[in-house]
Amino acid sequence: MILEQPKCYERIDHKQYGYRDVLILEEKQMYFALNSEMVVTNRLESYLRNAKLPWKREKLTVENVDLIKKSKISYLELHQKQRDGLNKLVYTKVWEFGFHTQAICIGYSEKLKKIAVGQDDGHIYLFDFPVDYDSDQTHKLSAIEKVHKRRVMRIWFCDEKMLMYSIGEDKYLKSFELKSNQIQSCKSARLH
Repeated sequence: MILEQPKCYERIDHKQYGYRDVLILEEKQMYFALNSEMVVTNRLESYLRNAKLPWKREKLTVENVDLIKKSKISYLELHQKQRDGLNKLVYTKVWEFGFHTQAICIGYSEKLKKIAVGQDDGHIYLFDFPVDYDSDQTHKLSAIEKVHKRRVMRIWFCDEKMLMYSIGEDKYLKSFELKSNQIQSCKSARLH
């Protein structure tokens, strides 16, 4: 069996960060990328700066996410094809959101208009995503929940039942009802 050499149609790279996950929406001519700091000393410095001390019991919420966590080490970026000065279509970054821990994975539902980002510390960030995105619209952070004790490994949606599922390094599969832009009742199953 002879395989053809893969062809490179577009090249995307990031000078400072490494890619964790990429979600390509070809029909919308855009992609989401999770970029994370790759230098261990920078990640350690951010971890120490963002460490939750025992006497600080403040829960991470949509309202206080920027006040509690100062140092950002990973980003969710939206790149959209736009015409450059030579009238050529190129991907251009049009939006980004920074995180205080390593962003690991992306989940996406076009029908529910949601994007979820799983974090190294077990949090899931849930964003509202406009159906027909243009650069004047923004993605609204609608929920942050600590759902796993360890790293979130994968997120996916069941559009018909308005559910979001996640699996974590803690060996739990969890399901969440998505009502009124919040992560509601959680069910979990331990995997062996």
